[in-house]
Amino acid sequence: MLGSFNNSHTNLGTSHTKLDALPLLFASRFVFGILKITMIIQWNHIISSRDLSGEMELNWFSFIRSIIARFKFIYCLVCVVMASKMVVLLPAIIAAFIIGVLGLLLAPSEVRNRDLSFPTGTIKIDNDTIKVEVAKSPEERQRWLMFREDPIPLDSAMLLAYGKPDLYALWLINIQYNLDLIWLDENGGVVYAKEDAQICTNPFDASKCTYKNTAPAKFVIAASSGFIANHNVSTSSAMKIISI
Repeated sequence: MLGSFNNSHTNLGTSHTKLDALPLLFASRFVFGILKITMIIQWNHIISSRDLSGEMELNWFSFIRSIIARFKFIYCLVCVVMASKMVVLLPAIIAAFIIGVLGLLLAPSEVRNRDLSFPTGTIKIDNDTIKVEVAKSPEERQRWLMFREDPIPLDSAMLLAYGKPDLYALWLINIQYNLDLIWLDENGGVVYAKEDAQICTNPFDASKCTYKNTAPAKFVIAASSGFIANHNVSTSSAMKIISI
């Protein structure tokens, strides 16, 4: 039904930010700055080296070999400094990540099973009337369908409503069954969808169970797998809010 949606799914795990390159940029500038100073000092030393007749003895081979030796020393020094910082920071980063994941997976039963009712409403997708639970607040959107054992009936769904159109990622951690996800703009038009989105089986690889729209959306419909096919949702479909 929506093969074009599936093919356009963005792999978040391979994305990188410019911040990742900052340490390398600073290190490279430091190395080349020191190398430049070293070259100037070495050149001044050669300029000042004259024989008894006052003629300058210029040995390019010695000059280049000296610069290379200094560059290797500086490079090794920077590598040692960077490595020592990573040795200190890496265990802390890994520990924080593991604690966070375990906190989600091993949440107490009273947290997982506590009754958290959502406001209800009604929407229409094309000619089909759908009952929805509405998640408006940040807390409601964070909880959404987590820890629910029973799939939502195909004539119902959850509507996640955001404050403004943007790109919103959904991580299917602690979701018990596959979902159909539909992102809609502020006018109710479908901008992106994912059929049969797989839940997280390996929480340490979030890229395989995180889904994100490719165009700005203000609403997301989350429903049991099969919802899109059952209601013939396509890129030309439109949602109308009756009451939320």
